[in-house]
Amino acid sequence: MYKVAIKTLTVALLMVSIAVSAQAQFSDAFISDIEKRMSLDQMPGISMAFVDEQGEVSYRSLGYTSLDKTRTPDEHTLYEIGSITKTFTASLLMILLEERGLDADVTFNELLGSDHRLQLPEPHGDAIILSHMMSHKSGIPRLPDNMVPADGNDPYKDYTIEAMIEYSNSLTYNHAPGEEFEYSNHAYKLLGYLVSELSGKPFDELLAERITGPLGMNSTYREVPESDQSRLAVGSAFGEHASSWNFDEMRGLGELKSSAHDMAIYIKAQYGYLEFDGDEAVRKAHEPIHEMREGRHMSNGWFVHELEDGDVIVSHGGGTGGYRAFAAFSTKTGRGAVALTNSNTEVGDIAMHLVNDTYEMRSLPDYSAIEDDLANRLTGMYLNPNIGVMTITYTEGVLRGQIQGQPALPLEFVENLTFRNTMVGAEVEFVMDEDDERSSGFTLRQGGIGLEFKHTTEAPDGPQKVEMSREQLMEYAGHFDSEIGMSYEIRAADGHISARLSGQPFASVYPEGEDRFFYEVVPATIMFQRDDTGNITGVTLFQGGQEIRFTKRSNLD
Repeated sequence: MYKVAIKTLTVALLMVSIAVSAQAQFSDAFISDIEKRMSLDQMPGISMAFVDEQGEVSYRSLGYTSLDKTRTPDEHTLYEIGSITKTFTASLLMILLEERGLDADVTFNELLGSDHRLQLPEPHGDAIILSHMMSHKSGIPRLPDNMVPADGNDPYKDYTIEAMIEYSNSLTYNHAPGEEFEYSNHAYKLLGYLVSELSGKPFDELLAERITGPLGMNSTYREVPESDQSRLAVGSAFGEHASSWNFDEMRGLGELKSSAHDMAIYIKAQYGYLEFDGDEAVRKAHEPIHEMREGRHMSNGWFVHELEDGDVIVSHGGGTGGYRAFAAFSTKTGRGAVALTNSNTEVGDIAMHLVNDTYEMRSLPDYSAIEDDLANRLTGMYLNPNIGVMTITYTEGVLRGQIQGQPALPLEFVENLTFRNTMVGAEVEFVMDEDDERSSGFTLRQGGIGLEFKHTTEAPDGPQKVEMSREQLMEYAGHFDSEIGMSYEIRAADGHISARLSGQPFASVYPEGEDRFFYEVVPATIMFQRDDTGNITGVTLFQGGQEIRFTKRSNLD
């Protein structure tokens, strides 16, 4: 346990301390900030928990459990917690190792046994130890190249144990074990499998037996039972519904659902407020192993932050298609916090700020500094022949711009008729005389380029093709990888590019402007990204309200 509870306080004083602590954390200013973020980021709901210095918990939920705004969330609302699941895997492994008299320096292959059908290669004679894998220093690629999801919106659903073993037996490491940090989902697939093999029990059963059951975390599970389905918040991304992620065979890397109530219990147990069999082994996993950068370390399953005021916060975040989650606690003060949302908006800074208010939350631009009359005169459709239509809307006091096939982004007032979005580095300057009924157009400036848009009352039937030579199109050719296991192969052709997503045939994608292309066979667009020198670094696929980012791996062979 990190600290000894002081037992000489009177009950009255303790109650006052708790009340003040909770009130201070969920202050009016704090809640106002969260509500502002929710509005700007199209974030339906959020559930938060705060653990004070005595281990007492307070809760606060805001918004709705879905975009239809029919139900409000509370501390028992369920969310997908994504990669926070990895900390449960690490906790189970630490318990199993302690029971065998082992530590995390034991090798993966040794634990499975030399006759097991899964044997990780040992590059240069270096064996892979569990600590390498739990702290993301194994060199195992983030995702396997044989992971070809049938549905990019549910990427892990159809990846099998057989496919994992086939790939793992002959995988190529990105670097020598222990050499450098590289986050690896595949390493935790292997660790989840190892937990089951060591215990002789399914991962879900062992989790309930050793952690969630003893702690009374009755709403933390992989598959939500029918009786609790109504408590599951509906995920969203950029203001549109997002599919849930399913893990039919994979365990231990991102499949759990939980509530603010259960996650508060979990971080209380991680800190030491609650006792359970194996708790000392679990807390050993919080010890820093290697420095990622100044003030931030990695342990066996957790990230460790050293703040300037001397505080040390242990944390982990998680995200799936339409959910984000974050859990954190201080090893110095005993404070802890949880933030869960049914959107793709990151909430780590919220939880970190609750634990220690010197940790600054993301600053939010003032999007409200515009009169309603002016904002309404700027709304409408604007056309650029190379880019297509950008629609300007004004709802709930926020002006937004949305290019066809992309999410709507809030526009912050700068001065006069100029607005900006700092997230994408774009500036929009409208053209309008004082007595004009509405704007006649605007200039979009981004990446050193200025694009002219003219007001229109009729959108074109579809994207408009522009001419590009094969030489121009060659610049876009290459191999691109995503973080969800999908890959893109892009080749130049006459007047278009041919693009192939993993597991699919090539399809023609046509240019409608610099770095922007559209499919004719499906309602989807792609946009390429460049670095400061103008080189292509990645591409983003926009389809069905989702966006999938790919990073360039190499040019074509």
